[in-house]
Amino acid sequence: CALGRSRASGDARAVIAELRSTVLNSQMPSGAFPSVAHLPGGPVADENAFVTALVLDRLIRLEPDAGIAVAVRRGVEYLLRCENPGAPGAFSFYPPDGHPHWMEEFLPPDADDTALCLLVLFRSGTRSREQSQRQFLQTLDRYRIRRRPRGADWFCPGVYPTWLDSKRMMNPIDLCVNVNVLTFLHTIGLGFAGRGILEMAAAAIDWAGDQPARLASAMPYYPGPVELKYALERANEAGVPGADVLLERLRSIPYHAASDEENAPVCSSLGAGVVWSSPVLFAARAWARSS
Repeated sequence: CALGRSRASGDARAVIAELRSTVLNSQMPSGAFPSVAHLPGGPVADENAFVTALVLDRLIRLEPDAGIAVAVRRGVEYLLRCENPGAPGAFSFYPPDGHPHWMEEFLPPDADDTALCLLVLFRSGTRSREQSQRQFLQTLDRYRIRRRPRGADWFCPGVYPTWLDSKRMMNPIDLCVNVNVLTFLHTIGLGFAGRGILEMAAAAIDWAGDQPARLASAMPYYPGPVELKYALERANEAGVPGADVLLERLRSIPYHAASDEENAPVCSSLGAGVVWSSPVLFAARAWARSS
């Protein structure tokens, strides 16, 4: 009946308003959106480019209003602090002067944060298509692996290692990182530079099958399989050809959404043994689904 529809509509608006308030009011004075770093000694509050960029990516694609515009502007200012001053266009998990005291290893720029941050800067109008393409050539392209790398059966030529640092002895190829790179490249008109990424994703998903441990090994910096779903959703929403097929294939695997909850891990550190979660990112995703 009309009364029931009206109540349902009112309930939906109330949910959206609550999610909006949760996300926008959580933004830190720095402009970052918060996460929780789960250390061996217990959880601590954290601010980083990764979570901030993912929240901003959701906000930018919502119906704009003054509050969202302010949040995006402040968030972009924080992301710019995470840009390497010696290599414009390369972004790190933390600002150069903002590493927390408990992170003993200094984290160099990486392909994931670079792709996610540059995508936000492009979609927010902060950087033009030409600037974005030039910065890809200056940062990511030099690390593209032209020949099929040794290692896993699902590796393909044309993909990217994680760290933008040729001196790192351990530089894993992460499936989810590469999907994020592909989304950025397709969005700025350089999809050809990501040739091989979807092929690798298809091979990895087939290889993993119904074994979550196998999929986890293909995404060493992403402990939750649901994050690959979100990465493929972003790729599909960006119009990456073939992302829809892979997304449906992933959704058919029973465990893919097992960790889609407020305190689920969103990323991890291999060396430091740290896992991050972000209830604010969870709320931003719920807001986007409800709008």
